[in-house]
Amino acid sequence: MNGVIGGLFTDKTNYNSIFLPAVGTRDCVGTLVNTNLKGVCWGNTASSGYGLCFVFAGSTPPTVSASSLCGGFSIRPVKDDSTGINDVSADTENAKVTGYFDILGRKLTEEPTKGLYIIQYDNGKTKKMVK
Repeated sequence: MNGVIGGLFTDKTNYNSIFLPAVGTRDCVGTLVNTNLKGVCWGNTASSGYGLCFVFAGSTPPTVSASSLCGGFSIRPVKDDSTGINDVSADTENAKVTGYFDILGRKLTEEPTKGLYIIQYDNGKTKKMVK
């Protein structure tokens, strides 16, 4: 789509579509692989070191499979007003930052310069950030 390799997925009930780019993945040692060849998005289920993921590549039909959580796959946030996720940033104006975490919950050693991450405050509140 517009010169970007990926997949266009359309809901068969409401016909809404989303384009997911084939950005590749990071293997368990952090090496970027399959750029512009394959797209993998994490699902919402994980246990015993494995998570479900949605895999799409070229003209091959998409599949769902289990993969080790050490892999670096894309996420596709979905807005769900019933979860209250939009309210997590309340009461952080005067609070002190106690930690930065990636989307898998791993504590970072410093504030990220770009990406999606979570900030934890000394008052117990958290805030999602995108830079």
